Amino acid sequence: MSKLRNEFDTAEAWLRAAVDALRPDFEAIGKTLPATMRCDFGFTSHGSKKTGISGQYYDGSASTDNVPKMIVRCSTDDPVAILEAVVHQCDHAVVGVQEGHGKAFREVALRGIGLEPPMRTSKAGKRLSERLHALAAELGPFPNARLNFETIGADGKEKRVADLPKTQENRQLKVECLVEGCGYCARATAKWLRIGLPLCPVHREPMHPEKPLPEVEGANLEEGGREEEALAESSKET
Repeated sequence: MSKLRNEFDTAEAWLRAAVDALRPDFEAIGKTLPATMRCDFGFTSHGSKKTGISGQYYDGSASTDNVPKMIVRCSTDDPVAILEAVVHQCDHAVVGVQEGHGKAFREVALRGIGLEPPMRTSKAGKRLSERLHALAAELGPFPNARLNFETIGADGKEKRVADLPKTQENRQLKVECLVEGCGYCARATAKWLRIGLPLCPVHREPMHPEKPLPEVEGANLEEGGREEEALAESSKET
């Protein structure tokens, strides 16, 4: 890398250097990142809503100057977590926005670069995690800070909301088969997914949740722990 550690004084410069450092990783699997890409640290099109999405990628056709743009959500300032988001968005860049998280995206993520499911909120596998930790050390501290927008308002005061309806997170959760070319999807409740993953009727392989399962609350923590253990054992058996 041409730049020295700690040279970056803006988040955008740090993110551009990260993308350039990752170019050879994608070229090694036969994929080429756009020659020019803008990188922002801020809000995605979802605003401050809780989405679990770490970033967003816009094709050049969405910009007035035809330059593609990557946005890393400002909900974290952890360098490795930010690099995970960068890799995810780079996957979108090399396969095309129109592919979504489908077959082409999964092929690069799972068999190429080293991301792990669920695809929408993918995390780095062991090999990629080691690569990103080393890259984070090379780039140096991230020159910006997370915004605590989920708990602090723009006026700097703690958000206080009474009787806010709780979003339903335990029913109708999407699960999908990750076998190449399959894409079979179904819906299930968190209760049964903690006990065991359903099998794809086509390939007889475990179907994985699109999003991480919601945490089990207070009084059910012990029971939830047993369910998580059952889920792990079920996955091993299948």
